[in-house]
Amino acid sequence: MIKANVPVTPGYHGSNQSNEFLHEQARKIGYPLMIKAVSGGGGKGMRAVWEDSKFIESLESCRREGLKSFGDSDVLIEKLVRSPRHVELQVFGDKFGNAVHLLERDCSVQRRHQKVLEEAPAPNLSPEVRKAMGDAAVACAKAVGYVGAGTVEFLVDSVSSEFYFCEMNTRLQVEHPVTEMITGLDLVEWQLRVASGQPLPMTQEEVFEHIKRRPNNGGCAIEARIYAENPSNDFLPATGKIIHMKTPVNNGEDSVRADCGVRTGDTITTFYDPMIGKLIVHDSTREKAVRKLERALRDFQVSGLSNNIDFLVQIVRHPGFHSQQPTTAFFDHYMNDIMKTLHPVNDSKNISLHTIFGLIAQSYQSRTSVCEQPTISTSTKSAFVPFQASKCGDWRSIGSIKNIIQTTNETIQLESSGDIFTFSIPPAKPTHHKKDKDSSSNTTNTTPKEESDNVPLVANVVKIRKILANNSYESVWDISIELNGRRYTGTVSSYRTGPIGSQNTEIDVWIDGQINDNLTHSHITIPIISHGSTSQSSSDHPTMKSPMPGKVIKLNVAHGDKVKKGDSIVILEAMKMEHVITAPCDGVVNLFCEVGASISEGFILAEIDKVETDSKK
Repeated sequence: MIKANVPVTPGYHGSNQSNEFLHEQARKIGYPLMIKAVSGGGGKGMRAVWEDSKFIESLESCRREGLKSFGDSDVLIEKLVRSPRHVELQVFGDKFGNAVHLLERDCSVQRRHQKVLEEAPAPNLSPEVRKAMGDAAVACAKAVGYVGAGTVEFLVDSVSSEFYFCEMNTRLQVEHPVTEMITGLDLVEWQLRVASGQPLPMTQEEVFEHIKRRPNNGGCAIEARIYAENPSNDFLPATGKIIHMKTPVNNGEDSVRADCGVRTGDTITTFYDPMIGKLIVHDSTREKAVRKLERALRDFQVSGLSNNIDFLVQIVRHPGFHSQQPTTAFFDHYMNDIMKTLHPVNDSKNISLHTIFGLIAQSYQSRTSVCEQPTISTSTKSAFVPFQASKCGDWRSIGSIKNIIQTTNETIQLESSGDIFTFSIPPAKPTHHKKDKDSSSNTTNTTPKEESDNVPLVANVVKIRKILANNSYESVWDISIELNGRRYTGTVSSYRTGPIGSQNTEIDVWIDGQINDNLTHSHITIPIISHGSTSQSSSDHPTMKSPMPGKVIKLNVAHGDKVKKGDSIVILEAMKMEHVITAPCDGVVNLFCEVGASISEGFILAEIDKVETDSKK
């Protein structure tokens, strides 16, 4: 790249790969620095190193990830450019020596070097910098005689706008749809034509003229990556069956695209990347595209395992994204703000409404008698929340309900956003109520009047349809109810988690696409109720459990070693990424695993004996 006059970051890119030599080069370059697998990409085999004492540990970790992911353990070392923008250009080359670029994409919103949001074109680039980067990207492709689709990536100083070559990915990337949307070109078609020996369909000038003729010069496109991961648990990848998935495509908005590799009923395993799909939107301006992306995310429904959709909504809503210029330090600055919005103070009315939907679905799932009516009350507000249910299969208008029977003797605890709600069906003699058609509620679109905690909320089921029933404990329902004269519609997914015999019931509820400004839906857990005696574990010593299924690839301590809080104990591999398990406190470690062992989620890897440590002081 240096010979091709492509600017590069200072570093070592040579063939001497001994640990000692690389450590010496790192000290010459200076910290902080970045170690990268030479064949890497997608954030794998990359580590930022901030101090000399962490270099060898980070180097070995990069080597292992590079070898497992790309079959190559070689690395390069570069000076870390702090808080840059990450801008990449889509390039194509053919067998006749031609090369062009199809404009740039901004991929600065990243977490652990993995892209979260991508957009095209890159906002706030001057025409001079845009042209210089395009010329450098084409020079890069021509310098290596590149044939096919590729991506040349640059780091851009967010203050001076100077840019440095980062890497070239020799493929179509995950984010290529945003380029397709602004250019109107089919990049897969281009790739196939070039592979078959044809010349590039357009010259560089023809590409520019084509884009200029498009409305709003191509407008703006943004992509969000939907992952099976738990943002509330350090973004650990999630595995399991997708009980329900519905994309926002065909929901009434143009230029919304969802590229998904899985569907309802598929299983996310530890053997592949946990990506569920990509959501891409396009509009005439960036402001409109940002708003469209938020609406589309709120309409994207996934249940059965943790996912990052609510997290993505909060990124899009954050002023640091929609009103400012994001850099790769976006999450360094705003992660705490975003995570706080994922744990809002519960609104008792929202919880009541979503709980009603969830328990209506549960009632239809578990009861076979027509028109059974559980009476539900919350212990938090002492609110009386009855609802009326009736057995039906397809969409059906229930209309007025007659001979409603009140049932008895059931208590359910629900967990939502960390709070426990208790719902009970109090013992009572069954009574019969009659309701004539003439007395049915008048449906309006006005907000119900503010009611005191002691005034009952009356919910009538208007329509209900089971859209999925895999077995007796997995179901998905579309439901419409009237609550104090106002109509609400929603979708409910119900399923079970945990080992056989001790499974919780999990309920996901979407109402009109959203619960509030922060969350797209409500998740409720009905814990298993144990009727037997419970006993404490024979050991009160802190344990380290596997947060996910995976494989033990390294033990950093031996059985009986003294350790301090935060020390690395076990390194797991899952989904081709390494996860470090650290000591929760000082003490003596007892290991219950060995290198090469495949372990399940929740497996106890080790425990700390604090008593022995205290006695030896």
